Formats: sequence, C-alpha cells, structure tokens
Amino acid sequence: MTAIIVHGGADDFWPEWREAAWKCCERAATAGQELLCHGGSALDAVERAVRELEDATVFNAGTGAYPNADGEVEMDAIIVDGSTGRFGAVAGVQHVRHPIGVARAVLERTDHSMLVGAGATRFASEQGFDFVATDDLVGEVKSGSQHGTVGAVALDSQGVVAAATSTGGAHNKLPGRVGDSPLIGCGAMADSRVGGASATGDGEALMRVMMARAVFERIRDGMSAMDAAQAAVHLLKKETGGTGGVICVDSLGRLGHAHNTPHLAYASIDAGGVLSSGL
Repeated sequence: MTAIIVHGGADDFWPEWREAAWKCCERAATAGQELLCHGGSALDAVERAVRELEDATVFNAGTGAYPNADGEVEMDAIIVDGSTGRFGAVAGVQHVRHPIGVARAVLERTDHSMLVGAGATRFASEQGFDFVATDDLVGEVKSGSQHGTVGAVALDSQGVVAAATSTGGAHNKLPGRVGDSPLIGCGAMADSRVGGASATGDGEALMRVMMARAVFERIRDGMSAMDAAQAAVHLLKKETGGTGGVICVDSLGRLGHAHNTPHLAYASIDAGGVLSSGL
C-alpha cells in the first residue's frame, strides 16, 4: 500500500495560474507515485515530487522563488524521514535549483540537521549541486500575490512516511528572514507510527501553532487525516488569525488537506491508485 499528496501553496491564485497550478501538482504526485510503485522509498517519492514543483515557475520554490528586499533569492527546505525521526533542512540557501535536494544531502551526508545561509550554499556547492543565477530563479511577481510554498507527504510499501517542504519565503522579506518551512514540527513532520504533514501559508503564524505538529498530534489522538488537517487550520485561525493550509497522510495511507485561503493547490494518489486534484 502506498499513498502520496502534494501541495503548491495556500493562497488566492490568479485565474490565469489556476489550471497550471493544479496540473503541476498532478505531475508531481504522479512522479512520486511512480517511484513508490516501483519500490522506491517515501523519501525518494517526496523529494522527486518536490523537485518537480521546484521546477514549476508558477510556485514560490526553486525556479520561481521570490526575491527578498535586496533582490536576492534565499530559499528554505526540509525533508523528514518518518522511520527515524531525523530530518535535513536548509535555510537561506542561494543559487540552487533544487533546495530540497540540498536538504536531503544534509540529512544523509552530514551529522547535522540544518545548515543556513552562506554555510548552506557552500555545502551545496561542495556536494556538486547545480548553481544558477538569481535572475534565473526569480519568479513573476504580481502585486499582492505570494504563491506558493510547495510540499509532499508519502507512505511507501514498507510503511515508512516521509514529508518535505520547500519555499522561497515571503516576497520582499528582510534578508535573513526564515519562516516555518524548514523547521521541524512547523513546516513539516513525519513519524511512520502516526503519519506526516507539510504546511504552507503565513509562516510567522504557522510557527506559533507548530502547524505540522498540530496535525500530527490530532492524528495520534485518533482523528482521521482529513479531520486533523481541518482542526489544525481552525487552530491556526483561532490562535493567530493567520492563513494557511496543510496536507497529511496517516500510517494507513489515508489522506487529508485543509486551508482557510481561497485556494490550496494540491494533488493526491490514494492507496487505491485514484488521482485527485484541485484548488
């Protein structure tokens, strides 16, 4: 039994971007599921799916990331292995096309959990990741629009859950600002005994309620994945007044998603192989 769900951000997607957003999510979910169907790990699946989303310029991650107030692109990412609870993360990494790949390298090639700023960028270079110019990363900026942190959660045939999240951060943010995305329990969380989650939205608010952990705790306490996602979004609004969304998978492959924004771009393939997507 396998399952995967991906998101491309919780926001108000401009009409001309909507179809592209959910089609990109469908491609990402399908790419991850193909690995799962051929015996790939949940880590492989969520990294593959997020790489697909990082390559889609409609989202604020990888190619398409927003610049900070200095016109530079500082990206954050995390990947979590639910079989061990270990994670790899980067914050403020620059000039890489796939920050999620760098995050996985931190997980698997170092004794650390997170690298930041110049250190993260140097590590990416030393590990042989492709570097690109800032102008080749910056997405199309539209007034008032902050599309869309990306993420994925998957369950593989061995019962392992993994989660991943990647973002360019808030448009015009102060240099050095880091939001929820690369923080364990905030932007992502996974424990194969329970499930996993990936969050998106107002990072400052999501950090205050530890959004991914809020979903995790509710699944652990017996809620369905869908109810847990909805309860966490309700908590976000009640406690902070913030906006956002979340996707999740429980240890039985049941899927959940919720948001309090006009849209949440998502796609999922459930344990029966059924593809669903939407905004």
